[in-house]
Amino acid sequence: QSVLFREEGEGKDAEVFLDPNSFSKDGTTSLSGISFSKDGSMVAYNISQGGSDWQKLVVMNAATKQQTGDTLDIKFSGASWKGNDGFFYSTYEKKGATVLSGVTSNQKMYFHKLGTPQSEDKLIFGSDTKPTRYIGGGVSEDEKWLYIYASNETYGNALYAIDLTKPGSAPITIIDDMKSNVSVIDNDDRFFYIQTDRDAPTGKVVTAPIGSPTPANWKTIIEAKPEVLSASTGGGYLFCSYLKDAITKVSQFDMTGKLIRDIELPGIGTASGFGAKKEE
Repeated sequence: QSVLFREEGEGKDAEVFLDPNSFSKDGTTSLSGISFSKDGSMVAYNISQGGSDWQKLVVMNAATKQQTGDTLDIKFSGASWKGNDGFFYSTYEKKGATVLSGVTSNQKMYFHKLGTPQSEDKLIFGSDTKPTRYIGGGVSEDEKWLYIYASNETYGNALYAIDLTKPGSAPITIIDDMKSNVSVIDNDDRFFYIQTDRDAPTGKVVTAPIGSPTPANWKTIIEAKPEVLSASTGGGYLFCSYLKDAITKVSQFDMTGKLIRDIELPGIGTASGFGAKKEE
């Protein structure tokens, strides 16, 4: 298994941070995911035994590498931190002897507060009366919003948002028909910035007003092109990447959709990246 290292600044010696080869004697337990809190002081990582979809989510102090004792059973999820007190995650109900062969249905999202048992985790989204096969999501960079993605098939999703600045807030519906792919790529105090293929098969970028974010109020700021769009943000800009004839083309825009420049790449080929925090 590949080993995860860390180093303190350029030129310093690297040290082992997590060695999955120590997880089991026969090497069949792998590191399958990892998530740090915003300030980097806490970390939650997924371990999979024998390739199972059911995994253990283990919490650790990133500085000391000491486990906190929080270990959760999850399936098809990672951790999305809210501060250092806890994180959101999704999982299914475990049902006895059929746990490894049961039907994947009715996923739910929870919040886990560090130092408490998983049985006390707060249900955030999902219900038995209206089951949804897949529920995922994550906390925005400014930690003001929780985005929730719900779907029953491999294409098309619903999208909801919860205002984390107001405890007890109910989910806001952005779109719920599951007839298109919709994902939030950024937000500010006025808008959600969304990539979607709704009425645009190759993808476009729209703004959704936070006060009324349903499709009727969307405004397109990056129009669809013949090539498939992959949009990201970094440093307060939008980056739109397209693949044409196996060659990557990337353009940089401001957050209103105004073209800043076409990125000059070092040669013909494919390229990826262009994702960063707002202040980077």
